[in-house]
Amino acid sequence: MFKQLGLAATVALTLILPSHAETLKWGAPRDIYSLDPYSYGDSYTIAFLNHVYEGLVRYDAKLQIEPALATSWEVVSDNVWRFHLRQGVKFHNGATFTSADVLASLTRVSDKTSPLRGNLPAYKSAKVVDDYTIDIELTGPYPLLLNDHYQYSYFR
Repeated sequence: MFKQLGLAATVALTLILPSHAETLKWGAPRDIYSLDPYSYGDSYTIAFLNHVYEGLVRYDAKLQIEPALATSWEVVSDNVWRFHLRQGVKFHNGATFTSADVLASLTRVSDKTSPLRGNLPAYKSAKVVDDYTIDIELTGPYPLLLNDHYQYSYFR
C-alpha cells in the first residue's frame, strides 16, 4: 500500500511541477556534404536529405513503393511513364508545386555535370502535360524507374 501511495505522489508531483523545454542535440560520426541534393552523390548525404526533400514515390513500412509527390502513375508506352502529381503542395516560400518543378529537377539531375546523372540510367527526357501531370520518356522499357525515383530524384 505504501508503494502505491508513493507512486501516486510521484505521478501527482510530476503533473503539478512545471516542465522545462530542453534543446535536443544530435551528433553523427560524419558530416553531410551539402544541403543541395544535386551537388553530391554520397549515400550518407542522400539518406539525410531524404528527410528534407521528397520524391515522386517512397517506400512504406513494408518496403513497398507508395505515392509521395506523385499520387499515381501509369505506363503509357514501352518508353513513357505518366505521373499524376499531388495538388495543394506548397514550398516553404508559399510557391505551388507543379509539374514544372519536376521537370526542373529532372533537367538538373540529368545534366552531364551532375554527380547523380548515372542514377537515372534510362532517363531520356520529360514533358509537362499539364500543371499536375508529367510524362517521363525513357531509352526503352525500364521497370526500375520507381526505385530510381525513390532514391535519387528530389524536387525543389
